[in-house]
Amino acid sequence: LSGNDFDSNSIELISEKLKINKTLKELELNEVSMTTDGFIALCEALKVNQTLDKISVSNNYLTSNSLKSFSELLKTNTTLQV
Repeated sequence: LSGNDFDSNSIELISEKLKINKTLKELELNEVSMTTDGFIALCEALKVNQTLDKISVSNNYLTSNSLKSFSELLKTNTTLQV
C-alpha cells in the first residue's frame, strides 16, 4: 500500500480491519501521508493484532506523540517486528 495518499479515514479503516486480521503477516505503509492521529489508531489496532509480524511506516507525518503510542504498542504486542 506504500506510496498511496491516504486520508485519516482510510488509515482508520485499515486499523479497524487489522483488529480482526488473522492472515496478513506484513504491511507496508510507507509514504502514505499518515498523520499522528492515523498512526495512533494504527497502534491501538495492533495492540490486539497478534498476526501481523512486520510493519513499515517510513516517510509519514509522525510526531513525538506517534512515538509514544508506538512505544506503548511494543509493550503489549510481542509478535511485531519493525
